[in-house]
Order: sequence, then C-alpha cells, then structure tokens
Amino acid sequence: MRKTWKTAVAVGIGLGLLVGCGAPEAPAAEAGDDGMAVELPAVPRNTSMDSVMVGLVNEAAHGLWALGRAGMTPPESETDWATVEDYAIRLIASGDYITYGSTGEADANWTERTGWQVYSQDLSDAGMMALDAAIRRDAAGVLAAGDNLVTVCESCHQEYRLAPPFDVRPER
Repeated sequence: MRKTWKTAVAVGIGLGLLVGCGAPEAPAAEAGDDGMAVELPAVPRNTSMDSVMVGLVNEAAHGLWALGRAGMTPPESETDWATVEDYAIRLIASGDYITYGSTGEADANWTERTGWQVYSQDLSDAGMMALDAAIRRDAAGVLAAGDNLVTVCESCHQEYRLAPPFDVRPER
C-alpha cells in the first residue's frame, strides 16, 4: 500500500509538471475568505490529449486488459499488485487531466462538449474501480473495472475518434 501512495504522489507531481509547462488557460474562480469569487491564476498545459492517451492511458489500459486475456494469471506478488495499482492511478490522473483543454488541434473543441466531460470522468471512475479492487487484491474486481474501461473507451472513441488507431477490446 505504501508504494501506491508514493506512486500517486509521483504521478501527481509528474502531471503537475506537465500542466505547469504550457500555454495558459482561462483563469478559474474560487471562493475567497469572504465567500466571494476570486480569480485564480491560469494553469498552463503543454501536452495534447492525444499525447496523454498514448503516453499514459494506452499502457495502463492494456496492462489491465492483459489480466483478462486467456491464459493470463491474476497478480500473485505484491509487486504485481503494485503494478496494477500504478495502472489504475494513471487512469484516474489521465481522466482528470483530459477534462481541460490542451494543445492538440481538436482539444479545445472536445473539452467544450458535455460528452467529453462525462467520458473523462468515466475514465477516472474506471481507474478508481480498478484501484479499489487492486487494494483489496480482488482480481475479479480488476477484470470488471477493465470491462468497464472497454465500454468507456469504445464509447468515447466512437464519438471523438471515428477511426481509432487501435482496437480497445481485450483479447479473451
């Protein structure tokens, strides 16, 4: 469990660095001490959503889906379970990251759409489902989270990527 929190912190710092090195976004508002909205500084982003998908989501998703392939055995060692937890944390963080606009050509258009926001949250939720199951050492729960992730990915790709460069369904 200790590795999970270290990994979560490392992923958070890594995403923070990614977020902190790009073009500015519109500032957000937060309630001040008097309850009135105050303008917060913009959080710059310099990584396209395609880059996040390829660099974080693909590996994490395929890592979870590999557990469901015929002939694969469930995680046995603490190291194996920690890897599953890492995959889940990447999915959670990626869903949060892609909620906001970035530098990709279609990113701003996508993030303005309600469906994108729902799919982003669904991605994080699937990651959370996988993380909860991994912490409980529940292989069946991780597989169920992977199945949920397939649905999320296929639905999103149908709407936002008409011709995905890969098949998101796990081989079973």
